Amino acid sequence: MTNKTGTLTEGHAKNALQILEKMPWIEEGAQKGQGKYLYVFFNPASSTSKDLYTKTRPYLNYVNIRWIPIRTDETNVNGLYETRTPQALADAFNKGVMPKIRNQKQMNAVENMTFTGFIMMRGGRMLSPEGESYFPTMIYGDSDKLSVVSAPGYIEGMMNNIPLTLPNITQPTIVELAERQPVTLH
Repeated sequence: MTNKTGTLTEGHAKNALQILEKMPWIEEGAQKGQGKYLYVFFNPASSTSKDLYTKTRPYLNYVNIRWIPIRTDETNVNGLYETRTPQALADAFNKGVMPKIRNQKQMNAVENMTFTGFIMMRGGRMLSPEGESYFPTMIYGDSDKLSVVSAPGYIEGMMNNIPLTLPNITQPTIVELAERQPVTLH
């Protein structure tokens, strides 16, 4: 499946954006404050995710991309949650190398919370009408309207349509919550 686009509006867009902003993303780009922001659910072992990573290199001067790694049975992404640098992201895509984990207990909590948020969005059919996972899935917009693009092919037009937004950073992120206290998700 490629280039399947959906739109979230009203409360759904606001709820989805709140979840995205709390996730442990790896940010690339030059935007500070108000700017163009794109969230991408990906798995570094996915060839379509790697292809998207390669295609986005020319856009980093005017779009910030917030890559959100999602584990699969084949790929543990906890090292990316802990390191969260563009270099670690590049190494994961280009070399297949994941950063070493220093605090396994904390990263397990981060992984559980991140995967739970992803499953909530998927189960709520915010990511696809079938409730399926597609890597990569790109999300952009604001709390009134979010566009969701599953497994994108042609990205130039989409990059031009990303609106200016101001990210909300007032609530604690998943990483901050995992640092503060033990978290058990059921």
